[in-house]
Amino acid sequence: MREPDVKEKFFIIDMMPFLYKGHFVFLRNPRMTSSGFNTSALLGFANALQSILLREKPALAAIAADPGGPTFRHEAYPPYKAQRQKMPEDLAASIRPAGELAAALGLPVFRADGFEADDVMGTLVGHHIVNFGLLPYNEMYHCQNIQRQT
Repeated sequence: MREPDVKEKFFIIDMMPFLYKGHFVFLRNPRMTSSGFNTSALLGFANALQSILLREKPALAAIAADPGGPTFRHEAYPPYKAQRQKMPEDLAASIRPAGELAAALGLPVFRADGFEADDVMGTLVGHHIVNFGLLPYNEMYHCQNIQRQT
């Protein structure tokens, strides 16, 4: 991936909030393939990507993803996220296809063992001059105008 110019929009999109939203939006009426695969989460992710890319027209975009295992926070504090319910199986089955969808759209997927997507996003922002970052957070999009300090 090339370095974004300071005046270009560079979006870093967290995959999981869009997958979760798609899964739960269609919970009562899931979108299924003829073979029984639940595509609700993928549909939500695809719709969000399409909306973002068409509306905002970023020069560059990337996807940040969770590692799929424990992170350094779990090692430092074992009860970290212990109160959360287990991820639904249909949703978990959508993670790999979502990464494949992103790759098919030419969007690199960044993940790092032991680090959450938020950590990956912060690292990418810290290493690039970012004109605009899109970070889904609790049903809102927090847009940040960040420039690296030299």
